[in-house]
This record gives sequence, C-alpha cells and structure tokens, in this order.
Amino acid sequence: KCMLSLFTILLLYCFVFNPPFRFLSVGLTKFMYILSFPFFISPSINKKYCSRFSSVTLLLVLFVLYSFFVHLLFSSEASFVLKNIFLVFESFFTAYVIAHYLVSYYQDRADLMILWTSIIACVITIILIIKPDLNASAREMFVMLDDERLQNIAIFRGFGIADDLLFTYPIALSIGLCICLQYVRKNVLYLGLVFLFLVGIFFNARIGMVPISIYLMYVVFKERKISFLLILSITIIVLIFILFNSNILDEHEVTIRWLKEGFMEVSSLLSGEEQTTGTFGNLSRMIIIPDTFLGFMLGTGKDIYLANDSSDIGYILQLNYGGIIYVLFFFFIVLKLYKIIRKNNLPQNRWFNIVFIGTFLICNIKGNFFATHSGVRMLMLLFFVYVILNNATNYQER
Repeated sequence: KCMLSLFTILLLYCFVFNPPFRFLSVGLTKFMYILSFPFFISPSINKKYCSRFSSVTLLLVLFVLYSFFVHLLFSSEASFVLKNIFLVFESFFTAYVIAHYLVSYYQDRADLMILWTSIIACVITIILIIKPDLNASAREMFVMLDDERLQNIAIFRGFGIADDLLFTYPIALSIGLCICLQYVRKNVLYLGLVFLFLVGIFFNARIGMVPISIYLMYVVFKERKISFLLILSITIIVLIFILFNSNILDEHEVTIRWLKEGFMEVSSLLSGEEQTTGTFGNLSRMIIIPDTFLGFMLGTGKDIYLANDSSDIGYILQLNYGGIIYVLFFFFIVLKLYKIIRKNNLPQNRWFNIVFIGTFLICNIKGNFFATHSGVRMLMLLFFVYVILNNATNYQER
C-alpha cells in the first residue's frame, strides 16, 4: 500500500507539474497521455466519459477545429492549434483517466493524494530558496526559462521543478492550499502546512493568490466561518513574523521588495488611487484590439505576445488570435464545465465550484490560461475527481 501511494504521488507530480528535463524534447505529460489513451478508449472508461461529458467534448472539438480554421485562414503559426490539441489530450482525456484511477483506489481520499503531491512541490521550492547553488543546478538540469523576457524576472523568482513557474505553478499550489484548509477542519495539524504553500506561492508569482482568495471569500460569505478565517489569519501572521526574523531571506532582498511592491499596488488600488506604474498601471497599455471588424470577429491569427506591440492579457491574446468567436468558445467551455461540477459535486466539496470558475476567469487576465500547464491540469484533475466521486457515492447509495 505504501509503494502504491508513492507511485501515485510520483505519477501525480509528473502529470500536474511536468518537470521539464532539458534532455527531453517534450514534457513528461506528452508520454503520459500516449500511455493513458488506451485506457481512455476502453469501454468501461470511455462509456462513462461520453455519458457525462459528451457536450463539453463536442465544444472542445469545435474549439480545436476553429483554431485550425484560423490557422489556415491567415496562414499563421500553429502554436495556438497545438496548444489546444495538447489541452484536450492532457487536461481532459489523461486527467480523466488519472482521476478514475485515484477514485477507484482511494475513494474520498483521492484529493488527499493530490494534496501530498502539492506539499512535495512546496518542499522542493523551499529547498531551492534556501540553497541558491542547488537552485542554479536545478535550472540547468530541469527548469527551462529560456525566454529572454523571463531572464531578469527569474533572478528573483521561479523556484521549483515544474513548468510555467512564473504563472500557473503557484496557481496549482494555491489550489493545493485550498484542499489543505479543507483537511484542517478534520485535523488541525494540517494548519502547519500553510506556511509551505504561502512560500511556494509568493516566491513564484502573486497571481497564485487568486484561488485561495476565492476560497476564503467562500468560507466567509457562504459558509460564514469567521472563526476559521480568524485562526488562519493569526497563524499566517505568526509564520510571517518567524520568516522575516530568520536568516532564510537574507539572499532574497529583491524578491521581498517585489512582494512588498505587490501589496502596495493592491492597497493603492483598493484605496482608489490612480495606477500609472506596476502591474495594474501596465494593463491599460496591453489592451490591443484588432483594427478591423473582420479581425475583431475572426481574429488575425497572430500571437501578439511575441509581437512588437505585445500583450500578455489572456483575453487580448485570444481576441487577436481568433477574434470574439475564440473568446466565446473559452467562455462556453468554462461555463459548461462549471455547470457540470455544480450539478455533480458532493456538499463537502462545493467550495471547488466557485474556485474552479473564478480561477479560470480571473487568471485568464494574467495570461492565456486556457492551455495545458500546471494550473489547468490541477483544476481539471480535481474537477474529474469530484465528479467521479459524486457519481460513485450516489451509485453506492442506490
């Protein structure tokens, strides 16, 4: 049983975080969905998938075909087409097979295995923060931050062995933190793990606070667990005090300054001050709209993240590539998935409903979130786990 759990955690780590080995021309997830596809097309699994997700699968197929149509129409690069194909195979088909395996062997403890996988990722991040030399070696062996735009940022961010460290890796950790706080209700000792998650999130990208912020709002306004939030806040304050009074941060002054600037930006925004610099100040300069009606409707086939007049706002990237039709596909797919999880989720896991849709819609502002990466793989894996678990529980009750 112990060996099975270790194998499961290793499998989950490779799937969710996709360690990018330099000596491999493709990520580990590409091998995994090739291996999982025979299981997916087996009658016992395929029949269940088709009966539950036929409508969203049709939307995904149309979405991929439309991106291919845009590619042919404008003779553009195929990056969006490939991303969408990988999205379907990895974040839907492979995620479903793995979720089916998790629920079959671990039942209602399936998300606990995902939690422990996230904890291991956090521990790796903290070790790399404490050991700069080891972090440098890890970047040489694993982490591919070769984009010139990321070189200066990666000096003080990007700690971990995973893909997309500066965007969706901390989002995946934040979802893991949500699971952790759910288990705090069963065992208060899980509260001690909060520190690991916060360090893993803050030392990579502040966008990672989106899922946990949505979760906490759900706890306060929907469940009205004010005491839970108070205990959590006190714990976080104590942990931050201990952190700042240790020598761990001595070599990370730039990172700490960046974090403080982020908190100041949010504070200024909430107080109504005009934002001319920083993350929020730059947003207005990144709103680039196609200059023709045809371009607005069908797109231009261009990835403007790579253009001179660039933007990294997800909705703007999608609009310029495939027009408003492409953006509407994104909304329809996400809303359909939300409808499914809302209908097929156990009461104790209802927190995930709002975290699921909120993370998709908000994080797509920061970048093209609807692609295959740590954040979406984590979301979709948990999505399928909870849907399958709900159906299995209802079947047993009957």
